[in-house]
Amino acid sequence: FTNRTLILGQSLSFTATATDADAGQTLTYSLVAPFPSGASMGASSGLFQWTPGPAQAPSTAQITIKVADNGVPSLSDSKVLTVVVALPPVTIITHGAGNVSLSFPTITGKSYQVQYKDNLNAPTWTNLGPSFTAGPGNATTINDNIGANPHRFYRIQVIN
Repeated sequence: FTNRTLILGQSLSFTATATDADAGQTLTYSLVAPFPSGASMGASSGLFQWTPGPAQAPSTAQITIKVADNGVPSLSDSKVLTVVVALPPVTIITHGAGNVSLSFPTITGKSYQVQYKDNLNAPTWTNLGPSFTAGPGNATTINDNIGANPHRFYRIQVIN
């Protein structure tokens, strides 16, 4: 398994796979206690799903996934997945002379999209530039020239 980093509000879903050298045996997947509240594993499908709740961030979860066959004797194997659950980015906004700078922490390898609305009642958000994938370092700054616009509302989406 590949260890993962999530930002609170993101979900983790993947299908665990295994093979058995003994043809015709059924494989059953399970989570070994303790595992995070809300995490689930499809016994026959191997589908793992978890959306961490607010009380689970920030944290690091060690999740053990076990697969067993129905042979006699039953054989099994397990692997440990480490999932880091980070708090959402805190944004620092500075404004001056019609320009706004948004500075926020990022996680290397995660993709982000900054969006804005000039009216919170508008039905859609507008992208502020293209999405980007964070590189090394732990912060990103995005600039927006809003001119004389008296109001602008921003959101930062983690898109992977």
